[in-house]
Amino acid sequence: TKLILLDSLLQEKNVERMFFMGSRFFQCLKPVVRNLTRNSFVHGLIVGVLVSGLGGLLYSNRHENRQVSGAFKAEPISNATIPRGPRVLCMICTYPTNYKTKALHVAATWARRCDKVVFLSSSDGSPVPILEVEKGKQLELVEVAAGLGRKHLWRRIKLGLIRMWELYKDEFDFLVKADDDTYIVMENLKRKLELYNPRTRLIFGHYQRDQNMSYMSGGSGYVLSNEGVKAIVKEGLSGDAPCTLPYPFERQITLSEDEDLQLGACAALLKFQFVPS
Repeated sequence: TKLILLDSLLQEKNVERMFFMGSRFFQCLKPVVRNLTRNSFVHGLIVGVLVSGLGGLLYSNRHENRQVSGAFKAEPISNATIPRGPRVLCMICTYPTNYKTKALHVAATWARRCDKVVFLSSSDGSPVPILEVEKGKQLELVEVAAGLGRKHLWRRIKLGLIRMWELYKDEFDFLVKADDDTYIVMENLKRKLELYNPRTRLIFGHYQRDQNMSYMSGGSGYVLSNEGVKAIVKEGLSGDAPCTLPYPFERQITLSEDEDLQLGACAALLKFQFVPS
């Protein structure tokens, strides 16, 4: 209470000081203004500008005092809190060499705010390691039979989507594909996704176009709806498998190793809605 009263007194003193300075300022300027012009419009304009400036100073002074007095209080947010909204499965691509240097740190920070998080990797032939993120919680790894280089990325993503659908199809509304050097603010993502129906074929991301093909950049990550993942797995990668090379296009895509371009081609074949975000 004493602090509040002191703060109020300080504000009143500052206001009084500002009005005193303002009145002295106007008294000094009065003969100057009178000599500059006898036009009432110009006189009024000058006075209006001065009053506006004085009001701005008063507001700024009171605003600073209000912040110093502690009226604003920051509310800490725990990384372990999962935001409300659509269920998001985070499929984070990594490599065996990055398990301890990158994957563990992603799992301990922003990925804890996913409803479900799985690290997708290529098998190097050794047993899948058991890595502890925190006491009683292990890094969830899914390794697939794909090479480790960039040229094997599309195969790894295809096999990864198949595994995600087999294991978790009833546990997510949207699937995020990210890398182990990505950072995602989950609250913002969910706020965007809650406007859309996961039972429709959707792909979100940084929209790009190359070789007359629309796609979402793989480096920044992209999002697929539940229905979208189902369509890729059930229609695009099985049966007639239209999402496997060569594509039934008049002109073949020459950037055949780029996973994001290949997924864009697959989404176009399956009549997805592209949502730039």
